[in-house]
Amino acid sequence: MATRKVAGSMLWLAACLVFAFTSEPQTLGRTTSALYLLPRNGGVSVGSQLQLHVVRVPRTGVAITRENVSTVTSGVKWKSSDTSIAIVSSAGRITGVMSGAAVITATVTSLVGRPVTTLRTTVRVGEHVHQLRGPSRSSVATHCEVRLHVDPVDANLQPVLNRPVDWRSADPEIAFVRPSSLATIDAPAGGDVAARANELIYRTTAIVVGKAEGRTVITASTEGVTKSIEIVVTNGDPTSVQIYPEDIVLDVQEAGHALAVARNASGCVVRDAGVSWQTADASIVRVTPTTGDLLGMRAGTTDLTATTNNGVTGLRSVTVPAVDHISLAPGSSFELDIGSERTITAAPLSSDEAPLQNRTVTWTASSSSVSISSTQGYSTTVTGVSVGDVTVTARSEGKSAAVTVSVPRVQSITIAPPSCTVDINSSRSLTATLRSPLGSTLNNRSVTWRVDNANATVSPPTGYSTRVTGRSAGEATVTASSEGVSRAVPVHVANYCEQHLCATYWRVENWAAQAFDLYEIECSATSCTGLEFVIRVPAGYSYNSGALIENNVYVIGAVGAGCDPSVLNCLKMETAPFIGGPGVPAVFGLY
Repeated sequence: MATRKVAGSMLWLAACLVFAFTSEPQTLGRTTSALYLLPRNGGVSVGSQLQLHVVRVPRTGVAITRENVSTVTSGVKWKSSDTSIAIVSSAGRITGVMSGAAVITATVTSLVGRPVTTLRTTVRVGEHVHQLRGPSRSSVATHCEVRLHVDPVDANLQPVLNRPVDWRSADPEIAFVRPSSLATIDAPAGGDVAARANELIYRTTAIVVGKAEGRTVITASTEGVTKSIEIVVTNGDPTSVQIYPEDIVLDVQEAGHALAVARNASGCVVRDAGVSWQTADASIVRVTPTTGDLLGMRAGTTDLTATTNNGVTGLRSVTVPAVDHISLAPGSSFELDIGSERTITAAPLSSDEAPLQNRTVTWTASSSSVSISSTQGYSTTVTGVSVGDVTVTARSEGKSAAVTVSVPRVQSITIAPPSCTVDINSSRSLTATLRSPLGSTLNNRSVTWRVDNANATVSPPTGYSTRVTGRSAGEATVTASSEGVSRAVPVHVANYCEQHLCATYWRVENWAAQAFDLYEIECSATSCTGLEFVIRVPAGYSYNSGALIENNVYVIGAVGAGCDPSVLNCLKMETAPFIGGPGVPAVFGLY
């Protein structure tokens, strides 16, 4: 441990005391600092001197360090309330004149842009310190500390209060006086910062740290009075080493840090124990010998050892947990169409469900019905190739998890539309939809189309869609097939009359007989001219003798051939010549 020399000046002490101030007697407007005048209620004997300090420190909530603490040395005006008791110099040094008390005022005017700040403290001038009462000797082990306390007293052995005490070591390489900080002051609960700070300046208690075996003298002094205390420093080398944290668990490639705390027989922490580190199995955990930095390598448990420079060791187990089980997402079986993709992700877990990183995970598929994008890593992408059920398995450190991927067969086919009518030499699209046993739509399958007769043709003959074209009037059946499953739809190829006259059967009104005679007229025409109708009497009807003759074939000249068939009376006949007989006036309309 490096020796830190303790200066005797009160200026250094003032710098030390500001490391943990929490009260703010004089804040600087909207700034983040405050001013203190120390010591508060100081004391000095007649003819002796006491240095006062104005100290600027950060406000509450700001970390206080030597770098952000300053002593205000310029722009401060000093004044004593009673110069017959104490006088104060322009530098803030008090000289006791006679017994009594005087209020010392420090007015700070040097802070640019800030209001003038006035600070006050009371200085009591009393009797001279006659002696310092305290122990004549003490002992401490190396690396340990001991508290030494002295009380200034007058000639009558009565306490003399508020007198600064300076402490020095004759040989700091054997034992040194630790610089004070607020953390070393035993203040009553609720004590304010200034009261605690006074102890830093008065320092009637010192903390002495043993550094090396031997003897030295610690001297306390105030106002020219000294007290020498002999210090015997005994061996305090480490006798035990404790490694922290107590539970060290690392993942593979996870970095960590171990801390070794060495103690001697007195229980004191040995800070310069020269600890070196090693692990029993560097293939499980590596350690940097000089720093205790750790790195997990593979699953397992190994011993971490810390050894001091005098050979004392500490032991701690370090664990890199093994994979206890693997969680997959998705975790249940699922369907995957041919040509479709889905990613499966593996999460290796420890026995306490902690996710584990940087582990080797391998993937396999039980058949070629699917392909996997990678055989190693925390995830893989599965692509459907052919019909079948495949088990995809993830493995790591002897543990495995599997999910079933089903590339389903075709269960059913639907065709849209479910039936259709086409004209001769006209076409219409038919589309097949394939579904799995679970009802999902299937793609990328082979679909073939066929027609059962020559009334219609399909093109193309394969694919999810085709066009059916009418070739001759009549009925046809179109069938779509895939993987042994078929679906058929009826197709009606309309004749010329259906295409252009809306219906095969028409109504005839016989005007010549002035009676209503109903006939079925079957159209068998193939063009707009020379329409041929076969006249039949519907079942349950009779006809007049002057009407058209049943089963005769009549050639009818169309009026406005090719007109819109939605107009019901678009076909009106002026005459209806027939083979071997006179013309008979007639009107045709939809039946």
